Amino acid sequence: MQSSRVFANIEVAPKMPVIVIMGVSGSGKSVVGRALSVRLNVPFCEGDNLHPAANIAKMKMGNPLDDVDRAPWLARVASWIKDHPGGGVVTCSALRRRYRNRLREDQLVLPSMVLLDPPPAVVKWRLDGREVHFMLPAYFIVNSEHSNYPLSMKRCSSWLELNHPSCSLSK
Repeated sequence: MQSSRVFANIEVAPKMPVIVIMGVSGSGKSVVGRALSVRLNVPFCEGDNLHPAANIAKMKMGNPLDDVDRAPWLARVASWIKDHPGGGVVTCSALRRRYRNRLREDQLVLPSMVLLDPPPAVVKWRLDGREVHFMLPAYFIVNSEHSNYPLSMKRCSSWLELNHPSCSLSK
C-alpha cells in the first residue's frame, strides 16, 4: 500500500485530520485526548488553555459564557486546528452545531469530531473528584445536562458512550 503520492516529482504525504474531542465538562475530554495523542504520536492541545483571560475570569466568578464570550475562544481552537495540518488532538466542548461549524470553517483538512457522551451520573462522579478547574462542579452539573445542548450523531465522526467512571479507551 502506497503511503504517499508523487505529483510533478514532489512527494505529498497524506494528511491526518485533527481530532476534536468534544463533550460536556467532566466527560473525559482531557484524559481521552491526551491518551489518544500519545497513541497517535501527534500534538495535544487542552482547549481550555485557549480561553482568553476575560473568559477565565468570568468563569471563576461562577458566570457561564455566552456566544459572544465563546467567539474568540473558538477562533483560537480553529486556528490551532489549521496550524496542525499533519494531525493533532484538541479538546473543545463544541456542544452546539454552530460551534462545530466554526471549527470546520476555512480548514484545508476537516477535523474529525469525536463526541464523549457519558451518563450524568458518571459526569457527576468525575466532577466531584476534580480538584482544579475554572468553575465549581455544581455549576457544571447544572449546565452539563444533555437537554441543554441536544447532541446528535449528525456530523460527528464518532460517538462514544462512556458508561463507567473508569472507562479505559487507551487500547
